[in-house]
Amino acid sequence: MAVENLALSAVDRGLGTHAKTGAVMGATAARAVVTVPEDQCIVAFVNLGEPADLPPAKARRPAPEHPTRVPGPPGAEPRRRRSA
Repeated sequence: MAVENLALSAVDRGLGTHAKTGAVMGATAARAVVTVPEDQCIVAFVNLGEPADLPPAKARRPAPEHPTRVPGPPGAEPRRRRSA
């Protein structure tokens, strides 16, 4: 949730974000650069900066067009979401 809040706040300020995970998390050089103690682990890096370009927004269906049924186990009767 912290990364999501960071990304939303950055976008609100006109910055772009890109979260990275994977092999770099265990790299000795990466740990040394950010001075992470040996008893802690890196779970992600988040790049922040001014975007070179802004991709166009994806076309999305309006929320009322999304299905309201939540799938259950195979063979079970579908359940409906509770109303808010």
